[in-house]
Amino acid sequence: MTAAENAGSSSGGGGETSDIQRTIKMQMQGGKLVNGYPIQYTVAGNPLIVESNFFNYCHTTLMLNVENCSLVSVGVESGETLRIFCYAGNGSYLGYADTVSTLSNGTCFVKFMVSKSSAYDGARMLTITMKGVPKFYKNDSPNRQECLYLQFETQIPASFEATSGEAGTRTGSTDSFAKHFIGKNERVYDNGYIMLPPNYSIDGTPVPLVLYVHGTNGLNFSGASSANYKELKQFILNNGYAIADCSGITNYYYTNFGVNGESFGAPSMLSCLRNLVKFVTENYNVCTDGVYAYGKSAGGFNLMMMCSVQGINVKAIGGLAPAISALFSAPLHCNGNEGTVDMTADQIGIDLGIRSMTKNNGESDLDFAKRKVTAVKTAFDGNVKKWRQIDSFFSGMDLTDEQVQAIVDAGFNQKLAQTQGANYVCAAINLSNILTTAITVNGSSTTVGAVLNSAKRWIKTPTTIWVAADDTAVSYTNCKTFIEMAQRVGSPCHLRSMTQETGGHHSVDTDSNAPKVGYKTKFAGIVNVPIAYAELVDWFNRW
Repeated sequence: MTAAENAGSSSGGGGETSDIQRTIKMQMQGGKLVNGYPIQYTVAGNPLIVESNFFNYCHTTLMLNVENCSLVSVGVESGETLRIFCYAGNGSYLGYADTVSTLSNGTCFVKFMVSKSSAYDGARMLTITMKGVPKFYKNDSPNRQECLYLQFETQIPASFEATSGEAGTRTGSTDSFAKHFIGKNERVYDNGYIMLPPNYSIDGTPVPLVLYVHGTNGLNFSGASSANYKELKQFILNNGYAIADCSGITNYYYTNFGVNGESFGAPSMLSCLRNLVKFVTENYNVCTDGVYAYGKSAGGFNLMMMCSVQGINVKAIGGLAPAISALFSAPLHCNGNEGTVDMTADQIGIDLGIRSMTKNNGESDLDFAKRKVTAVKTAFDGNVKKWRQIDSFFSGMDLTDEQVQAIVDAGFNQKLAQTQGANYVCAAINLSNILTTAITVNGSSTTVGAVLNSAKRWIKTPTTIWVAADDTAVSYTNCKTFIEMAQRVGSPCHLRSMTQETGGHHSVDTDSNAPKVGYKTKFAGIVNVPIAYAELVDWFNRW
């Protein structure tokens, strides 16, 4: 198909008119559109798998306003097929056309998609000839406050990158303290969604963006995904913030590892978050000077790494009962989410392989579970420099690798000594149980508590954690110690201890006993919400 075969004209009502013919170029990116929007879709009943020819499609990243303009031709290359998606002035989808001469009546905005039998190697620039004054807009969503699904390119992290750290702000840096992951340019994709507040418009004042860093209750990006913590999302939206989230697992790891759980602060997850921000800020009318981030439970692995993710300016972080340490919580997830643990290990060069372990004849469920935990512990031994960099609790500490190794060993030994039977997998390592444990560092005897009581961790991002002391899903002591380490060097971090006997792990959100308060939202009047919700929005508003 050639450009001439896509020649024609189209005009709409209103806007500026001109007979001057001009050529414009529009940036395109890989991914398929459904109803004109980049969207994750289902293959064989699995919402996380996209057909193999995903990158055979390219679409424009912006909308072109065609009111009172004439499209003359579109520069389609040999072997490509063109599709033009049409939208009314209110952003509603009107259908698609295959040539510029057959646009739907009432079309005010268009997006272009081209496809071919082979994959696109890189970004595609689409050349368009038109009469009139071109105007470009970021995407709009006809159904605001509903999930608008996304797909975007990201990267598979490849190696460590030594950096100079942040001179003058960190205390007692070790040689493994100031390194970050980098990625290689291997084309992979991730999926996610964005939700837009009532005051959003394509050409009005940009709205602030909040990243929802989900836990194990947020991986399903089917139509039901908006139901996960829907009250909190609606509350944030009604205070004028857009919300975005992504799977963080990518097609590479889904195919190769059978991943079915949370990614423990793994480099690929952080790369996905970084590229989610890039995609959303390029395609939606959101603020580009930084984002806010919040997460619950297992989302804490990734949430607390956000303050050190390169390429994202995080203005403030809110942790709702977050799991702080991936290493201390690995026992919780290596029995049922083995692929996730293996994926994390793979990215730091460790072939863990617990997903391929099988139960021995006569082996009890408890012994099998402990054998997997032992495999994780064994993989940690000798690899402390790698593991600590993807663990939000240990990654920024000024402790030596030997000290970290001793603390983690104490935690795993305590875990392996438990005899919880079928409930063995349901309890993460709790620091409160090992603070008095004796350890040996550099030939000297001490305790875990003595080492941690002087540990420091510099955090540049204002961070608040809400957690209850009687939370049995995540460790209150882990959260408290994390904040105390940061406060010792003056980091803007705070711990909000929720009242006991008000819901435990869910005292911060969905438990019926969670303390609530009336809050006047910007766009929905006064609503009765959990105190943690109100304080979370106030925390974001502050920054």
